[in-house]
Amino acid sequence: MKRICIIALLAMVALGTSTPRAHALGVMASWWNMDEANEDGFGFGVRQKTSFTPLLAIDTRASWVAVDRLNVFPLEASGLVSLGLFYGGVGLGYYIFDADTGDPDNNFGWFLVGGIEISLAKVGVFGEIKWTQLETDFNDIDPNLSNAPTSLNADGVGFNLGVNLPF
Repeated sequence: MKRICIIALLAMVALGTSTPRAHALGVMASWWNMDEANEDGFGFGVRQKTSFTPLLAIDTRASWVAVDRLNVFPLEASGLVSLGLFYGGVGLGYYIFDADTGDPDNNFGWFLVGGIEISLAKVGVFGEIKWTQLETDFNDIDPNLSNAPTSLNADGVGFNLGVNLPF
C-alpha cells in the first residue's frame, strides 16, 4: 500500500506541474548524429507549437544544421500527444541540402520525437530526443574528387534544447 501511495504522489506531482500554454513560439539549439556522416551536426531553429486540447498538439519547425561541408535545412511538422510535462509524436519533413562536393537531392523524411516541456514564469523550456529517417543522393560530383560520396544515409539521433515564449 505504501508503494502505491508513493507512485500516486509522484504521478500527481509530474502530471500536475505547470504545463505550457496552448500556443508557443520557440528557439532551439540542435545536435544531429547522422549514421554515415564523419562529424556530428550542430545548428539552430525555430518552433511553433499549437495545442488543440491538453492532450493533442501540432508542432512545426524550421532549422539549419551544419554537418562537415553539408548544410541541411529541415522543414518539419509533427503531431504530438502530451501527458503532463512529457510529450511524444511522429512527423514528416522536407529536407533541403546544400553541399560543397556536389548537388544533393532535397528529399522527404520522417521522424519520431519525445521530450519534456516545463513552464517557468512567462517562458517555457524544452528538451527532446529525435530519431530521423532520411536519405539523399548527390548529383554533379566533381570527377577530381575520388572519395566524394554519391549518397548519404542521414538516419540518426538528435537532441534539441530550447526556450518557448507563449502567446
